[in-house]
Amino acid sequence: MRTIMVVLALVAALGVCATAGAGTGGAGGGDQTYGGGGGLDGCGSEAVGVGDPNYDGACDYPETLDSVGEYAKTIDGAASRCRRVEERITYRAAIARTMIWQYVQQIEWCWRGGIIRTVNRIRFPRLSFAGSIYWDFKGHIASSCASWSDYSTCSELAGRATAYIATQGKFQSFSCGVKLFCITKAPGMWARINGSGKVLDYGTL
Repeated sequence: MRTIMVVLALVAALGVCATAGAGTGGAGGGDQTYGGGGGLDGCGSEAVGVGDPNYDGACDYPETLDSVGEYAKTIDGAASRCRRVEERITYRAAIARTMIWQYVQQIEWCWRGGIIRTVNRIRFPRLSFAGSIYWDFKGHIASSCASWSDYSTCSELAGRATAYIATQGKFQSFSCGVKLFCITKAPGMWARINGSGKVLDYGTL
């Protein structure tokens, strides 16, 4: 009985289910629609390079995007408008559907006269208590910004009318370290913004 309880606890914490498989995304059949908006996730489409908006990656994990209303800032001595959005992918327990971990990208950008003046990107993991016990965040494995740091100014995007910001991270189950079955997840996401404060589109890598 104790063995059965331990196995059930592991299944709940690792989020394993019959349809998920042990690999990285890509198993979901036809195209799905993103929770909270966006377009089709591209599941089932031909695989392309990492960083391309059509890359087949974490299709099993619909992402959500929250936006903060516009606010004013002074950029280079001139009044500008700014906005912050948070895009996140949530991995949930198969049975309880509680959050195990999230991969998050926050983007703040300011604009003036239809042109993007600054872009700041922060990316990080959020782990629940169970997630912190059974999962390990291995770091970021892709970035559209020139800087790979958790906090990036993405200064190369200033002066454009539109900008594309993307990131991808890597999570592994604790079982990888003790030579048991190993689960690796590599969620990624992207957003396209413009110089009038709009998110033109967003999706998963």
